[in-house]
Amino acid sequence: MQCIPREEIGYCYEARIVENAAEYLSSLNPAGESEVYLFLLGMNAAAAADPVEAGRWALAESRKRDRDADYDIQPFPAGVNLPMPDFTAFCATYTGDCIKSLITSSDKGAALLQGYDVLLGRFEKFLSYDEYITLAKPLANEVFPPYQYLMAANRLALINALTTAKAGRVEQSTHALGTFIEKLHRHLALQDNLIGRMVFVAMLSDAIDVYSAVLQESERNTVMLDPLGEQAKRFHPVVAREFALVHNLAQEMDGHPELLQSGGNMPGFVSRWLFKPNMTLNALIPIYARMERLALLSPEGFAKVMETGVVPQPETSSWLNYLGHKLLQDGPEFDEYIARVHDLDVKISLFNQVHSLHRDVDELINPYSPKAASPASYQDGQVCMPGPLPDKRGLRCLWVGSL
Repeated sequence: MQCIPREEIGYCYEARIVENAAEYLSSLNPAGESEVYLFLLGMNAAAAADPVEAGRWALAESRKRDRDADYDIQPFPAGVNLPMPDFTAFCATYTGDCIKSLITSSDKGAALLQGYDVLLGRFEKFLSYDEYITLAKPLANEVFPPYQYLMAANRLALINALTTAKAGRVEQSTHALGTFIEKLHRHLALQDNLIGRMVFVAMLSDAIDVYSAVLQESERNTVMLDPLGEQAKRFHPVVAREFALVHNLAQEMDGHPELLQSGGNMPGFVSRWLFKPNMTLNALIPIYARMERLALLSPEGFAKVMETGVVPQPETSSWLNYLGHKLLQDGPEFDEYIARVHDLDVKISLFNQVHSLHRDVDELINPYSPKAASPASYQDGQVCMPGPLPDKRGLRCLWVGSL
């Protein structure tokens, strides 16, 4: 093509989108059906409402805003949302100290369980599903499910298990927790977006700690948890949505100078010279492919990659694609999120070493460095392992103290 018309100048140096990029986009199914996604989207609806119908309403409203950025999303017309439990007596955030507060202060939880039967019932119903597809279009202003209700229900379920154990029904509690953890594990593998994946990593981590605490009082001598399998560690669905998010942003910016400059005075052909959507997207492919590889490594393999200190950055021409270059340089790094999944795998290994192999603290093997002498540390009822990246949430720690 001879690049003569001024309005076509920007496309003279645009790239074709590569096959891997097209595969990411084609793997999404936002037009499909997923009752559990709608259920979760409406999980916070009023007690008398149907969560699936509330979720269907929320999705329809978000799609109206997708078509019209000025549209004001309307709330579901079935009354106020469910109340949220007040966890002030324990801890309000998910940190390393939170699980200690939850376990040691669970006596305060009996009263907290009153009045949340609807939320707990919906949580149990949610866990009974065996599918999950995010139906919302990946956008910067995407409407996310009310994950805070999911996490609150998880905490209530764990308080209930602790209360049951302290009331002398230890075996009933351990049986329930074992089944509960299997369900959380299954839903972790089903999550196809980054936030949902991290929510289930946190919830499963807390459940394993509570299970470990209750087992200290149990007559069961040998308990083993399944390690995270390929489906739970696989980041392809997450990467596909993250890539689609950038793709949709790039499509919105392409030829729309008002998104690139305040006032919108930049001619379209100039904006196309400064920003090449396909060139920008193609530069992300090696980064996302690396994410997928890192997620499927063993903890030891992941640690070796992190020890190099090399974090590759997406590369694109700052001359031919100035704004794309800036967008990529300011993008998020995902190693931290992949590390959380590996840290959870380490916690499961610690659990199995303690409750199946019956190893003492000085005998524990760190999956991040299995050939080294045990670097485990014990403090305040928890045994922890070091890892390649900081662990602010205590994911690679295990509660081994008593109730």
